[in-house]
Amino acid sequence: MMYPDFRDLFDAAAFLAGINIIDDRKLSFERIYIGSSFCPVYFIFSDIYPKVLDYCSKRNLKISLSVPVFNEALLQQGKEKLGQLIEAGKDVIDEVIVNDIGMLRYVSEYGNVPVVLGRLFFKDPRDGRLPAFVERTAGFSLLTFPDFINQEKVIGIELDPLADVLDLRAIRDYRGVVTLNGPYCYMSVGMICKFGSVHKTVDQKFRPSTGCRFECQHIVEIHADPHRPLNKKLIRAGRAVFFYQPKVETIGRSVDRQLYFPLDEFTQRLKG
Repeated sequence: MMYPDFRDLFDAAAFLAGINIIDDRKLSFERIYIGSSFCPVYFIFSDIYPKVLDYCSKRNLKISLSVPVFNEALLQQGKEKLGQLIEAGKDVIDEVIVNDIGMLRYVSEYGNVPVVLGRLFFKDPRDGRLPAFVERTAGFSLLTFPDFINQEKVIGIELDPLADVLDLRAIRDYRGVVTLNGPYCYMSVGMICKFGSVHKTVDQKFRPSTGCRFECQHIVEIHADPHRPLNKKLIRAGRAVFFYQPKVETIGRSVDRQLYFPLDEFTQRLKG
């Protein structure tokens, strides 16, 4: 499989985020996220992991491993891949991000692996096309269940910038790590990949978790409409659709970690 060069993409993202990249630098960031929150096919079959593990090991970076929701057909392969990655990255992977109840239970029983509740746990309304959903103060319903987010091995939560103001007063005293994604908010995700189906015959299109050629590594779909009230850029990347939301205010609590998603850099590289 052909991927955009990892080093080039990473350096571009870091540079545009205001980080000076030199090989013997003292890095001003602490970790890289690998895996996928959205696609089990990518999580299982991507061959990029050894390169990232080596990169982080040489630079004393930690890794957060993000695990998607697996359907029944891919569940066993997903669990096997998860175990392989945890073993291969035991010196650098210090947390696993899960996105459904079943994987939360599985990883919690796996061993001494700290767990983070991923962004798909938080199903609160979001839509970058509608002012009523963006220009507001939004809370996260799951945060009102302290027994859930304070489970023994759950060390943090991962949120999306779904509105201009995020109300975190429900977790004012939360001792875990609160991570905020940016500058894009995920808006929707499905089990069927448009890009992976586009070249298939009609009888093979739109099937969940079928094989693909990693088309998502070579194409994104950008939507912009100046006639929409907000005219926020929407990007379909893989199975998910994101909207641009770079500026967010929080009330009640600050976030502990900001996660930068280099979607703009990836898109620019595809344009050449």
